[in-house]
Amino acid sequence: DVTDEPSVKQFMQGVEQYFGQLDGLVNNAGVIRMGANIESTVADWHHQFEVNVIGTNICCNAFADRLIANQKQGAIVNLASNAGKVGYPNMAAYNASKAAVINLTRTLAAEWANRNINVNAVCPGGVQMPMLMEVATSIAERTGEDSQALFETMVPAQLSRHIQPIE
Repeated sequence: DVTDEPSVKQFMQGVEQYFGQLDGLVNNAGVIRMGANIESTVADWHHQFEVNVIGTNICCNAFADRLIANQKQGAIVNLASNAGKVGYPNMAAYNASKAAVINLTRTLAAEWANRNINVNAVCPGGVQMPMLMEVATSIAERTGEDSQALFETMVPAQLSRHIQPIE
């Protein structure tokens, strides 16, 4: 649970004990709740920000704490989203949370550069994952479109295909 700070810190220490020195962290946990913003609840917003932003920050801090304690350098990659730059309909909280991840990443990169901790974000769009299919299904339910056909259109223009998770 990336939102449980003591658990994350314990996890980082356990990984370090098992594998030795930590060198890199990829923050890839994320959630989305689809729906028109006017229908969104405060709980929807809290949940998405708790996991997408606060969870990312907790993991970054726990990782950086280990690097700093051991006087080591390392790298962090935060998974943001193209939604954090574009802002798609029916996902306002998700869009806002991913924009926050982008800005958090910029801030941490500036704060930790002098400690040799490199912090970057990637902002993919159209990764072939169950969450993307859930987005397509949610949109299809609102518009009457076919969810599979809609899913097939959710690809980055540069690739003309879905991004594979391994990429």
